[in-house]
Amino acid sequence: MKIKHIHIENFRSLKSVDIYPGNLCVFVEENNAGKDGILQTLNSVSGETWSSAKSLRETDFFGNDMDNLILISLDFKDENETVRRIFFKAGLEDNKLKAELKMNYWSSTKEHHVNKEIRKQFGTL
Repeated sequence: MKIKHIHIENFRSLKSVDIYPGNLCVFVEENNAGKDGILQTLNSVSGETWSSAKSLRETDFFGNDMDNLILISLDFKDENETVRRIFFKAGLEDNKLKAELKMNYWSSTKEHHVNKEIRKQFGTL
């Protein structure tokens, strides 16, 4: 499975970023340019410990402004087109911090949307 598109909004130092990685992807940039933020987003939504409202800090929001809505989207490509997208959204709602993680995947020819207990059912990618 390959990541074909990464979209990040309002996460740490990243206001709005779109990345289309090839077969080999290397991040080379000056210090404090956002390399760590990009790698952290990948871990946050598809790694061992994905983000939740409890794990987010003020410094995770662009400009330390929790009114900014964090959006992270990973689009995948594999031979079977099984997992298509992982989507993460976090922000303030009714003065409470809320986070939502969704997965869009295929089984046979039917599309499914999963929005809770993803790790229990599918494990990590």
